[in-house]
Amino acid sequence: MQLTPVTLEGPSVRLEPLVATHLDALSRVAFDPDLWQATVSRLATRRDLEAYAEEAWDEQRAGTALPFATVLKATGQVIGSTRFGSAAPAHRRVEIGWTWVSRPWQRSGANREAKYLMLRHAFEQWGVNADGSLRDSVYFSILAEEWPAVRRRLEERLG
Repeated sequence: MQLTPVTLEGPSVRLEPLVATHLDALSRVAFDPDLWQATVSRLATRRDLEAYAEEAWDEQRAGTALPFATVLKATGQVIGSTRFGSAAPAHRRVEIGWTWVSRPWQRSGANREAKYLMLRHAFEQWGVNADGSLRDSVYFSILAEEWPAVRRRLEERLG
């Protein structure tokens, strides 16, 4: 499994390997604050977008990510971005995420098609899930304002 840049194409969406020339088009759709409410990223300026892309490219050079620009095939318009990330090629494991689609194309089917293209590539080209063992992971978080109550409950349990 090698995260070699590849273009993934469906009937209406094309996922192009993210390159610097995509940044102008992405800057026209990336700064809606609603896009970033449920993410750890916050893109509000061109510099934020450049830093976001640089981080993705650093991870790509390290062999752990493959970022894409999400493009409408009919018009060539860039409408967002998505990524293979946290890849562990030796374990044939990869995550799909870091996804955002500009509001006019949300619920249009564009993201569904993009995820299908990525899943198809991961399973059919990379052969993810090498040995058949499966594991579900659950991530928990504690916000700073939640910590006092969590701390109190833990201390009570510890006696």
